[in-house]
Amino acid sequence: MHISTITSGTLTVARFAGSFDTNTASEAQDYFDVLFAERVENVIVDFEALDFMSSAGLRVLIVAAKKLQATGGRIGICHANESVAEVFAMAQLPFFKLFPTRTAAIEGLGG
Repeated sequence: MHISTITSGTLTVARFAGSFDTNTASEAQDYFDVLFAERVENVIVDFEALDFMSSAGLRVLIVAAKKLQATGGRIGICHANESVAEVFAMAQLPFFKLFPTRTAAIEGLGG
């Protein structure tokens, strides 16, 4: 998996590419730990180049979302393909908001 970052003010866009699964979950967790050390406020996770996400990836995102909520931040998900969106729909987690595009996510998080 590859993660790239774009930061603008209090908003960070994390673009995930490849597979987000058991083999790459620790890489993503390390990535989020660095972001939180930098005190980011709002994060958009862009899955446009993501091929697959397992429950291990979802667990990393749940931890990240809870950490952001604890500091008043929010997390948005954009460009989730059908199978990834289905994972979120089945989990029915209220702290994830899915957006069709990055622009919609930026507007939805007040960026």
